Amino acid sequence: MNVSGIVVGFAPGQRQRCLETLAALQGVDVYAVEGDRAVITQESASTAEQEEGLRRIQALPGVANAALVYHWFEEDVP
Repeated sequence: MNVSGIVVGFAPGQRQRCLETLAALQGVDVYAVEGDRAVITQESASTAEQEEGLRRIQALPGVANAALVYHWFEEDVP
């Protein structure tokens, strides 16, 4: 399991659109919003999926930037 903390910055006038899109993504939760920025978490099964998810968020229309600020992972124990 991987949990990432990501700060997302929105282009002017795009906050609501981006928040709706982020909320619809599987494994993504929006935790805090202030101005044109949000703090989100993303849960994924692997580091590769985490990296892919971050790139997907960075490419969303209306997202000015998205930066990984925290990453925690735990390998599955049989």
